[in-house]
Amino acid sequence: MNELAYGLEEENRHWDDFREVIGIFHNLKGYDGVFLQEQMVKEKRRFEFIIPNGTKDLCMQVGKTVYKDSMCFLPMALSAFSSTFGISKLKKGFFPHKFPTSEHQSYVGPLPAAEFYDPDGMSEKKKQEFEAWYEQEKRKNRPFHLKKKLSFIKLKAIAQFDPMEKCVTIAQACNRYWRKCVMIPDSMAIEPDCGWEGARPNHSHVALEWLLCTERDLGTRLQHARHGGEYSIPQGPIVHRVDGYDAQSRTIYEFHSYLFHGCRDCYPQRNQIPFSTSGLIVEACRRQTTQKISKLRQIGYTVVEMRQCQWERLKKSRKGIGEFIQSLTLTTPINPRDAFSGGWTGVRTLYHRVDPTQREQIRYVDVTSEYPWVNKYGEYPVGHPTIYLEPENQDPNAY
Repeated sequence: MNELAYGLEEENRHWDDFREVIGIFHNLKGYDGVFLQEQMVKEKRRFEFIIPNGTKDLCMQVGKTVYKDSMCFLPMALSAFSSTFGISKLKKGFFPHKFPTSEHQSYVGPLPAAEFYDPDGMSEKKKQEFEAWYEQEKRKNRPFHLKKKLSFIKLKAIAQFDPMEKCVTIAQACNRYWRKCVMIPDSMAIEPDCGWEGARPNHSHVALEWLLCTERDLGTRLQHARHGGEYSIPQGPIVHRVDGYDAQSRTIYEFHSYLFHGCRDCYPQRNQIPFSTSGLIVEACRRQTTQKISKLRQIGYTVVEMRQCQWERLKKSRKGIGEFIQSLTLTTPINPRDAFSGGWTGVRTLYHRVDPTQREQIRYVDVTSEYPWVNKYGEYPVGHPTIYLEPENQDPNAY
């Protein structure tokens, strides 16, 4: 495989460099990829990265060498390239695919024999074209340079960037060309992974409800995930992150959820291991929380705690909390069932058992293709918004 990418060691002075190489095969996924995989098995190696399309591979990487399929960019035979695009001055002709061997690598001489072009593997029409072309080339009596012929059949970048370098398909290349060469810089706002609020790290929206309600009751602003980020308290090799912090009074506000803090009322079976606690039992989660709170108090902080089950009871019993929470604009965790709504995924019934006696059938109807419509007629944001968690408390005259 190294010889395929870099050539013979004695002929290539870059052999030891192992530079990045992109190998291009026309119909890699349907033909050439099989031979690459066969050679990898012989060398007892494996591809480090593969992009599959069903049982076919569009892209394969080993070391610094990436193999791609040019048919993903030009879905036609290379011999049909000029006729497909109406280019009369460019003609690929025919290439002796059986001729390039180790002893012919530097071949310069008469036109190779016709059998090296595999005429028996051609269609009847293509074979007639080949025979006429071959007789015409023989009459020209030009020397055949194998290395030059190999260089002529390589693809060439024509769009201010090399589509083969970063792309695998023509759709990806078109998108990259539009973004790189056509799209005006900073003309489209892309929402950050954690939202426009800039909240880092991941946090509980229920905890944020309590913190915002506490801010309202105290008449002050607390530092939390949506306001300045969670406050960090280093203690030796350990860094404690707290849900809320008031720097003026050195008060820490900690919200304890059912699961991650091992609530004894909600999880009476203390030895069970919840699915998302990194293998810790419930009692171990509770013990970690208790130790953290104890250390924070030992180094001089006032700690106010709230358990999630206690907060849920407060929302129902204390007047005004529910109305305040309804006025907030908080991003809640995604509900998988929301995916079955509108566009290509809209469904009338989530589950239905077919009655074979009634000859029932389940069919799919694409009423309106949502995404093409949005791309053609919809509007995209051109700037990043300013997020206000309490819009009712904002003065419109200030903007």
